[in-house]
Amino acid sequence: MAGGPGGDFTLSGFDLDEASLRRARGRVPGGHFFVGDLADWAPPAQVDAVLALFGALAYLSDASLPGGARCIHDALRPGGLALVEPWVRPGEFTAHRPQQVVVDSPWLKLCRQVLPRKEGDQAVLEFHHLVCGPGLPPRQVVTKERLTLREDEALERVLNDAGLRLEGRIEGTMPDRQIGIWRRPG
Repeated sequence: MAGGPGGDFTLSGFDLDEASLRRARGRVPGGHFFVGDLADWAPPAQVDAVLALFGALAYLSDASLPGGARCIHDALRPGGLALVEPWVRPGEFTAHRPQQVVVDSPWLKLCRQVLPRKEGDQAVLEFHHLVCGPGLPPRQVVTKERLTLREDEALERVLNDAGLRLEGRIEGTMPDRQIGIWRRPG
C-alpha cells in the first residue's frame, strides 16, 4: 500500500519471469506481483488504472493482441483508465544499427549492446550484456526479444474493438511517442 495525492493505492504487476518478479517485489514492498502473460492475464481484482508503457503491447503478435486488449478492458473497473504507449512504427525501425550503453562506476561495470534486425513485421533485438564489479565474477548474458512493428492506428483499432475509448494523449516516454489515455466506459 502506498499513499498518493488521491489517497491510498496498491501497485501490482506481472511478468512471465519469476526472477523479474522477485526484483520487483524487492523494489516495491507491499506491491502485488504475479506470474502472467500479457496475452492472457487478470489481476486478482479489477483496478482503476493499467499502465502499458514502453511499447509493452508490441510483445504481442497480431493474433494475440486482441486477447491482450480484452484483458486490459476486463481488468479495469468501469470508468477506469489504461495508459497505452505504442512502440516503433514499421517505417521508423532502424535495423542493423547497433546501440551501446556503458556504465563505468567503482561498484559496477556494465556494457550493453543491442543488435537490432527486422524479420517480417517483427523487430528482433538481441541484447549482449557484460557485467562485473567488486567481488563479482564477469558475467555475459545474451537475450533476444521480438516485438511486433505496427502502425498506431492498428493498435488503436484493436483497443477500440475491445471496448476501450480514447480520451486523449500525453507525452510519451520515448521521443515522438504519445501515450494514449483509454477509458473503460461505464
